[in-house]
Amino acid sequence: MKPLAVSVPEFGGLVGVKLTKAWSLLRDGEVESFHIGRRTVVSMSSIEAFVERRQQCEKK
Repeated sequence: MKPLAVSVPEFGGLVGVKLTKAWSLLRDGEVESFHIGRRTVVSMSSIEAFVERRQQCEKK
């Protein structure tokens, strides 16, 4: 079963960026995140939307 959300380090690994860049993308609003307790997580739908936007920018 595909996870619905992943941790920030997992997000970075999925899109191929280091942890610092992953946090920067979250801080800058490029990717939406939310908290479960004290843990910050990123939904898979948010990651997919981010990748889609980046692909569209590359095509232009």
